[in-house]
Amino acid sequence: MTPDQGNQQQRPCWFVGARLSGDTDHTDRFVRDGVWEMDTWDAPAHDRYVQQVKSMQPGDRIAIKSAYVRKNGIPFDNKGKDVSVMAIKAVGEITENPGDGHHVKVNWRRQDPPREWCFYTNLRAVWEVVPASKKLPWAAEALLDFAFENAPQDYERFLRDPYWQARYTDPWDDLIRRAKQYLSLGKHDKEEIDYKLKVGRAYAEARN
Repeated sequence: MTPDQGNQQQRPCWFVGARLSGDTDHTDRFVRDGVWEMDTWDAPAHDRYVQQVKSMQPGDRIAIKSAYVRKNGIPFDNKGKDVSVMAIKAVGEITENPGDGHHVKVNWRRQDPPREWCFYTNLRAVWEVVPASKKLPWAAEALLDFAFENAPQDYERFLRDPYWQARYTDPWDDLIRRAKQYLSLGKHDKEEIDYKLKVGRAYAEARN
């Protein structure tokens, strides 16, 4: 690993929106002009966004995302429930930050078609994702691998997490899965039958 690669793995990655005033999607212009801009002057979180943009550094990885909710066409059994989805429309590397808190220059690569990521998403205009995050570190790492390394998403891992499992897993399906796992351990006779036979023999002796 080179020093630059090590530093990149420690730095935050940025997931940003591309809709400016008038709700127009500026992804095409951003990619063409090699920039990203923010115009949330009146947003309640404006000051926080400005500080985040000012903290972006050349070499940081950045992605244009669009977050929404959908229940159809999901690549796993969502039980007909809504799923949080985030489309990754372009990824790149920040090349320059003029320090105004509202735009940076970026070397973009368009994702055509956009790649869709599920579960761990965010609606904010600027979402700072830190490698080895204290909150759901495995999910943050999985998102970064998906967005910047083209890794597939492991839906089953998310569905095994208690938060999403409670929403998308059928209790009976989970019971059957656990029962099959238990039977495969080969402990069923010893733990579930042997002691019952022992109790039965004791009752027989008492009856006699």
